[in-house]
Amino acid sequence: MLNYKSVKFKLFLMTFGIQIIVAFIFIAASTISSNKLLHDSNLDTSESIGQTIQTAVENWRVTTLTYAPQIVADSPSEDLVDAIKAADVEK
Repeated sequence: MLNYKSVKFKLFLMTFGIQIIVAFIFIAASTISSNKLLHDSNLDTSESIGQTIQTAVENWRVTTLTYAPQIVADSPSEDLVDAIKAADVEK
């Protein structure tokens, strides 16, 4: 029969309680560490994607500014021709 007032039972109960507390601390610490690691990884990935997009947009801008005059000279649109004629008339 189990004696609830015995020293053995009280030691068992305290040991079990301490093990539960230690397990809870380990689980909480690993969860916090995991979340921080995940957050840092997401931040690094976002910064990398942002830099890639920024580089692509800058390359597109430079290419557009480089070839735009040539495209306009090769095949000007009607609106552009009208604007040039209007500018020549105003002079």
